[in-house]
Amino acid sequence: MTSKNWTIPNMLSIVRLFFLVPILLHLAAGHRTAAVLWMLGGALTDSLDGLIARRFNQCSDLGRILDPLMDKITVVTVVIYMIISPGYFFPLWYAVFMILRELMLLLGGLWVMHRRSRVPESNRAGKNSAFANGLTVILFVLNWQPYAWIALIGALILTFISTAGYIRNCLSTLSAETEKKAGI
Repeated sequence: MTSKNWTIPNMLSIVRLFFLVPILLHLAAGHRTAAVLWMLGGALTDSLDGLIARRFNQCSDLGRILDPLMDKITVVTVVIYMIISPGYFFPLWYAVFMILRELMLLLGGLWVMHRRSRVPESNRAGKNSAFANGLTVILFVLNWQPYAWIALIGALILTFISTAGYIRNCLSTLSAETEKKAGI
């Protein structure tokens, strides 16, 4: 790993992973508010890493991978905990949908990296979807009904929109590659 990768934004992304320990401990103890406060602390580091990366020109391919990866690991881990824990509720169908979507995006991103030798970047719709999914998880942790279900519906819509955008970008990459080979 080069020194360009050891940036403050990338370190903040890695630190976010360690927020999972107190989040899960508080969830296990039934301390919903404390768990959410730790989640919000993780969200703050997420905002800071992007702000610092752009402001101080510290964007990197590693950061483009780490940042969304840490978001996904955190959200999916909390969702899985809520599904297996009797003290919490989260819709299994949505968890399966989220996990399958993330696997599809991971495979598509790896394919683009292989074909184009570059790391695909998140788009605005993807960031909005990640925010909406994070908010949905927080509302389910707090058991704030019906707001959690309303947020889930919004997250579902935003997730479909962002997924369509990522699929369109992947197909565009394939189309450009095909045209290049055909000499068009």
